[in-house]
Amino acid sequence: MPAVVLGALVVFSIGYFVTSTVLNMIAGEEKTEKDIDGIAKIVGGIAVVLVVLLMFVAPELANPIWIALTVLGILFGLFTFLRPAHSRKKTISLTQKDAAKIQPYIKEIVDRLNAGEPLGQVAQQIAPQAGVTNEQVVAVILLLMESSKQQGKGK
Repeated sequence: MPAVVLGALVVFSIGYFVTSTVLNMIAGEEKTEKDIDGIAKIVGGIAVVLVVLLMFVAPELANPIWIALTVLGILFGLFTFLRPAHSRKKTISLTQKDAAKIQPYIKEIVDRLNAGEPLGQVAQQIAPQAGVTNEQVVAVILLLMESSKQQGKGK
């Protein structure tokens, strides 16, 4: 029984991860992570049901498939955890419009950072006021720091 549960988990995982990966590559911005997650869970569940049914209908076919799926599940799990960290990073979108929303808060941000307040705390409090994300506030601050370094080198 534990082998069946483990195998079902592997089949579900393969169905889930393959579907979510394919949908992420194909859908791009059209589908949200929540949509993709839901679809992938359904496909993973269907895969489990089909393989378990196959075990009862044609066990001579199910055993090699079960072994192959288990090996694929282990390999897929290893590759998922071993892929480079940069491929898992979230990219930050900062448009002129977003930067303009943060602009009125620049003096306050600079004063608070110069007073020793942590960057994350400043960004977390300014972001809702400006109507942007914490990451966008941090991106603007980093851009300001970079431009001040450039101006310092130019003098």
